[in-house]
Amino acid sequence: MLACLLLPGYSLHGQKLTEVQSRVAACTSKKRRSSIPDPDLTLKMSDNTPGPTSTQPSLVTGKIPVRSLLRVLWVWLRRLMVGGILLLFLLITPGVALTAFPAQPLRQESMATVGFPSGPPLSVSTLAVGPDGDSLFAGTDGGGLFRSTDLGQSWLPANQGLTDLHVRAVTVGPDGNSLFTGTDDDGLFRSTDLGQTWWPVNQGLTDLFVQTVTVGPNGDSLFAGTFGGGLFRSTDLGQTWLPANQGLTDLHVWTVTMGPDGDSLFAGTRGGGLFRSTDLGQTWLPASQGLTDLDVWTMTVGPDGDSLFAGTRGGGLFRSTDLGQTWLPAS
Repeated sequence: MLACLLLPGYSLHGQKLTEVQSRVAACTSKKRRSSIPDPDLTLKMSDNTPGPTSTQPSLVTGKIPVRSLLRVLWVWLRRLMVGGILLLFLLITPGVALTAFPAQPLRQESMATVGFPSGPPLSVSTLAVGPDGDSLFAGTDGGGLFRSTDLGQSWLPANQGLTDLHVRAVTVGPDGNSLFTGTDDDGLFRSTDLGQTWWPVNQGLTDLFVQTVTVGPNGDSLFAGTFGGGLFRSTDLGQTWLPANQGLTDLHVWTVTMGPDGDSLFAGTRGGGLFRSTDLGQTWLPASQGLTDLDVWTMTVGPDGDSLFAGTRGGGLFRSTDLGQTWLPAS
């Protein structure tokens, strides 16, 4: 507009007001005509004809080209499809989401496995309190022996000297200071330092698959039950062993337990039922009257100190109140 007013040969000074107003109107009309978009240009920028202006928003009309609009709509459509599929998957299989993003366990919940090897949980075959009264020992099938001094909150391996990590039995010796461990293939081991070190004590054993170990009624002898060789007895803290099978008709011994009277000894076998000895294992007599299953896995004295319980493989639990002479179902 200023260029229109200041054309060569003109001056605002000395001209009439009407001439100035006329020239201003002419310039304003010219500016309005120049701002009207060219129809051909608008058509070119809004259609799909290839060119540098076909993929950019129109500077003349301010509208988004059709191709760009379709592209934006396709991007949002894909996002909605992916989100919908993921939501449907989570609704149908909620357990997968929990497995994929498991919650971290609390420290107090995971401490019970500290020291155990990684991988699937181990089978714990035996438990025993140590001779100090403060330590706890857990024998596992393949992982060896573990020791805890904080009531099972944490565990440490106690396998130094063990040549077989399939531990079947752990018990405190007759002296009250030593520990004995029975294994699948390498027999018995003894420790005098709370399981820090072990050494074999197998002299006289003819079967090294030791399933159970227990102290005899007199407090001096030690009995080891094997899975095929029967029972063995030691009177020198495991340095030497002698067979103690007279009267046993099944030499596959699962368990050996001292009776509630403190004088008798009971042996549970794989298929021969129960046997009782009253002479420190020198002779054995059958004691299975009332048992409907002769595969006796485990035994213990009841809380009353008078009854005896026997657990079988498939026949349930049985109880005796007459030192094993008769048995009644208790399960």
